[in-house]
Amino acid sequence: MIFLINLPPPVHGMSLINKKMTANALEHLKNIVVVNSSPTAEQSNISKLKKIYNYLLIIVKFGNVLKSTNIKDSLYRPINGGKGQFFDMVFLMLAKIYRRKIFIHHHSYNYLNKKSFLFTLVNKICSVNSIHIVLSEDMKVRLSQIYDIELSRIRVLSNCAFIDDPKLEHQRINKVTRILNIGYLSNVTVDKGIDVFINICEEILARGIKINPQIAGPINDKKSKKIIDDFCIKYPFVNYVGPVYGEDKTRFLNDLDVFIFPSRYYNEAEPLVIYEAAASGNYVIGSEVGSMKEAIKKIAGFSYPLNMDSDVSQLQEFIETTVKHLINLNKEDFDKINKTVIDSFRKAKVSANDDLMSILKEFENV
Repeated sequence: MIFLINLPPPVHGMSLINKKMTANALEHLKNIVVVNSSPTAEQSNISKLKKIYNYLLIIVKFGNVLKSTNIKDSLYRPINGGKGQFFDMVFLMLAKIYRRKIFIHHHSYNYLNKKSFLFTLVNKICSVNSIHIVLSEDMKVRLSQIYDIELSRIRVLSNCAFIDDPKLEHQRINKVTRILNIGYLSNVTVDKGIDVFINICEEILARGIKINPQIAGPINDKKSKKIIDDFCIKYPFVNYVGPVYGEDKTRFLNDLDVFIFPSRYYNEAEPLVIYEAAASGNYVIGSEVGSMKEAIKKIAGFSYPLNMDSDVSQLQEFIETTVKHLINLNKEDFDKINKTVIDSFRKAKVSANDDLMSILKEFENV
């Protein structure tokens, strides 16, 4: 089995899943050959020309691996969401020349929100004996309907399979003040909903209800920085901690009661952070872009429609609905809510892990 995958660095959701998928394959399967196809593996800030040169080297390396392996060694390829599919097509054409069965892993809604000419070509190259791995039932239905792929050739594997239970103790709501710790963690951008999160917090505070807003994640644009700065100046008790990783990230999530992720990101699929938040016992509230509605339902959370096309009235409706929902939550029952969320997450993880084992067996039985 050949794993042609983008491994971290850079660190992002897809590269982390690739790393964990590979670790599972190495643990359960024999004869795994890993080819790192990340053009920025050695250095993140490189020129386009250097990136193309690196891709050419990867293509040559992949070709040599195909020459030196058996025809029964199939290909596992998590494909790119956008223009990177040009290079995916080259990799897949080589695999077809060497008559390899192809397993495609999908991580983006970029070509599922509307039909893509690029992915139409990718799908034609893969042919009718390829297998597609998607993140949710919604993804499965869209892929089948838009690109006329038989449902029997599509497998569902939730990212929940790759989320570990946190090692640190869970933080409970303050027993004396009953003040909710409400958090946001992501790349801090408007697309990822930081403005909506702040509007929700401000609406709750305007009603005289005390909360502790907690924000984490890197800021990469001036607009988002100004939104955060203005919020922190207006409410000095707001805590923005910056980027968090590893145990710091787990500790941040453990200190919350409610996690809000109102993403409107066009390519959003099944963000890892909502499962990570649920693993820490947080009640998750979010939008319904990508596979989020399905994911949040599995972890006993609350979702409501919101996307990049939502107009002002729809945005306001999301904010008002979320605020009302939060206010109606019985703070006295948060220990029970915490337990329900964790139990739901663990149940979802067991189911996803069964799906993972089934896919690994299919890899082995090519």
